[in-house]
Amino acid sequence: MINPEDFEKFREKKRIGKYQIVFLSTFVIIYLLFQIFFSVTIVSGDSMLNTLHDKDIEISIRKTFCSISRGDIVNIKSGYLEEGIVKRVIGIAGDTVEIKDGRVYLNSQILLEDYSVGKTSSSHECIVTVPQGQVFVLGDNREHSADSREIGCISEAEIESILLFSISR
Repeated sequence: MINPEDFEKFREKKRIGKYQIVFLSTFVIIYLLFQIFFSVTIVSGDSMLNTLHDKDIEISIRKTFCSISRGDIVNIKSGYLEEGIVKRVIGIAGDTVEIKDGRVYLNSQILLEDYSVGKTSSSHECIVTVPQGQVFVLGDNREHSADSREIGCISEAEIESILLFSISR
């Protein structure tokens, strides 16, 4: 005959086992979602002030699952850059970007940029028609950013992910 206390202990262990399985399954699913669809990055530097600050945590969606648009903040990994960079997409394929007198013009229209900090300058008159498969990017902190003004247009293949949101530290 089964002792009622032993039966109760068995039921309690079984219930705890179910919670452990649910917790572990949830953890594995979230981990896999982040590995496949999302990316977590820590911002390094001040080139995106005031939008992103040094040491902010970025949650981004991998580029494979969405398309790049003007205004997107993207994570770029390139073979000729020592580390990944974070920049804002200003121009996409076919756009003409011009920088003159401290202002950015997109397709001959002044670009209204309430997010940018500092004067947008270039060492020379800058007029670029963005080639197919590439984007023109700028940092929001224009006076402290290495971007398409210096390194040229960026291949879309070098864009890893697009910012969804950030968490300030």
